[in-house]
Amino acid sequence: MTKYDPILIIDYGLGNLNSVARGVLAAGGKPLISQDPQELKNAKKVILPGVGAFSAGMNGLKKRKLVEPILEYVKSNRELLGLCLGMQLLFKKSEEFGNHMGLGFFDETIKQIIPKQKDKYKIPHVGWNSLTKSKNTKWHGTILENIDEGDMVYFVHSFASKVGKHSLAHTEYGGEIFSSAVALDNIIGTQFHPEKSGKVGLKILEKFIKK
Repeated sequence: MTKYDPILIIDYGLGNLNSVARGVLAAGGKPLISQDPQELKNAKKVILPGVGAFSAGMNGLKKRKLVEPILEYVKSNRELLGLCLGMQLLFKKSEEFGNHMGLGFFDETIKQIIPKQKDKYKIPHVGWNSLTKSKNTKWHGTILENIDEGDMVYFVHSFASKVGKHSLAHTEYGGEIFSSAVALDNIIGTQFHPEKSGKVGLKILEKFIKK
């Protein structure tokens, strides 16, 4: 039986909920999948997962009246981890299928990945790729503390943010460099899927659970 508080996984109609829950369980945590704003209000740590389009993700949050509870949760200084689309929703806006406003924690805009070597690198970016420590960044004390630069993680996406001032790590794909992990105070995001990233991903989830 885990000694840690349940990790609430937000269900907003999109995402690999069961896969994330299995990852949390394998990392030593107790997952709780919910779309109940009250449970979000009382949670100690929260994961915002996601697979799909940005606009559909925001519409799913709005439909379930989860936007304001997420904003209030973050204001309370409790930790929020966004995964893949969940990370993108933490940003100000996205250009995926038009311009759509996000939760606004990070200022950068989510844009399509455009590899410079288009003949060799296809979109979406699917598969394993490495993490590089972003400039003037320390991983100590973050969810990346227990992994090494160059470790491989699993990606499935066509859009991403440029490397910005809150980037923990970045990744290169076909000459295009994008932010693969971000952090701002109690808000964390990974463009990759820790729950699909083997032992490296489990180390990342374990750090989130226990830190």
